Amino acid sequence: MVSVFLVLTLAGFVQAAEHVHSHTMTPEMHRQHMAMDLTQKEWTACRKSLSAGDFAAAGASLLLLQKAAGELEEFQPHRNAQRMEDFRKQAQSFILNLSDLGKAIGERDKARTQSLSRTIEKGCTQCHGAFR
Repeated sequence: MVSVFLVLTLAGFVQAAEHVHSHTMTPEMHRQHMAMDLTQKEWTACRKSLSAGDFAAAGASLLLLQKAAGELEEFQPHRNAQRMEDFRKQAQSFILNLSDLGKAIGERDKARTQSLSRTIEKGCTQCHGAFR
């Protein structure tokens, strides 16, 4: 009896998970996902390079990251789409912080790159919490 209950419960979770994650992705949404995947990949590489003190590699990753981030203002958020002005402000703040990080990388200012990295990550967390 318990095993039947367990199987049915797990089947319900699987079905619920499939429902939540199954949707038809438009070309625009696919582009957004690809841009965010690139953003995450390059942010990870940038942080790793900064931790190692490799400003040249960090700068190269940052340039790719900035290119992907340039598309943010055209995104349609998954949640809270009615708050587009807030979303655009978050995107503009992110882009500005990336620009500031680029200057700090160019100046090889480790303390400033660390501070800006924390600010950027906090902004990512806030934006994803509200719009993803």
